[in-house]
Amino acid sequence: MKTSLLTLALGASMLALVATPATSVSAQDVQKVSATVSYGDLNLSTREGAKAMYQRIKSTARKLCGAEPAISEFGAMDGWRACISDSVNSAVTRLDAPMVTAFNGHRSASSVQLAQAH
Repeated sequence: MKTSLLTLALGASMLALVATPATSVSAQDVQKVSATVSYGDLNLSTREGAKAMYQRIKSTARKLCGAEPAISEFGAMDGWRACISDSVNSAVTRLDAPMVTAFNGHRSASSVQLAQAH
């Protein structure tokens, strides 16, 4: 049986940095978290399989990034959304499955970085 796994990883303190911009956080304060997404049961070359994988990636990213912040937490919502988006884009890029990339709107980590640089 073929086992296929993809690991999502991110700096868990990203949300804390956005929520409290006045706080100084050193590199040692950044905590890395990761989760593994299994997809050995999916055919990523089909619409159904790719959609299921994309949903697994997005769901895992939401779990890693934590609960949606309250609307009263100014700045935290943007950080939370960026955490999810960056995690999903990175995982989809590493997976390198065209049908999954299509569900991600043809976005990849490199295209997001280029857009942010301009």
